[in-house]
Amino acid sequence: MRRRAELLALALVAVACRAPAPVVTRAGAIEVSHAYAFAPVIGDEGSAYFTMTNTAARDDTLTGVSVVGGTAMLHGSQESGGVVRMTMLDVLPLPANATVALAVGKIHLMMTDLSPIPRPGDSLHLTLRFAHGGPAQVAVPVYRYGDSPEQ
Repeated sequence: MRRRAELLALALVAVACRAPAPVVTRAGAIEVSHAYAFAPVIGDEGSAYFTMTNTAARDDTLTGVSVVGGTAMLHGSQESGGVVRMTMLDVLPLPANATVALAVGKIHLMMTDLSPIPRPGDSLHLTLRFAHGGPAQVAVPVYRYGDSPEQ
């Protein structure tokens, strides 16, 4: 009997320690997941990242992004001669049955004029607009720059 109680306790601990499933927001056939942002290091600018999966058989496009309390712009990064430059993206294609991930040093969401300035533990509220999928409201947890969100 005691052995059974010990095994049950271990099983409960294992379940409690498992990372929670990522939050998924849907806009039509688009799934947005693994969203996170970094708090500004200096000033009122920060960055956000998320993954978009187009589950439809037709292409879609991310046509716009906004953030409550600030300005949001999609940026791509291009390296040339050892120098990385950011370029603003007006739209972001989402091919059919494909996943597009925003990531550090790659495509990312640049946010400026944030007010109030987000702190680790806060959430930012984004609206993503898709050509076919419509809008998606995404709550984005804020982390200290350099922390690795458990996604």
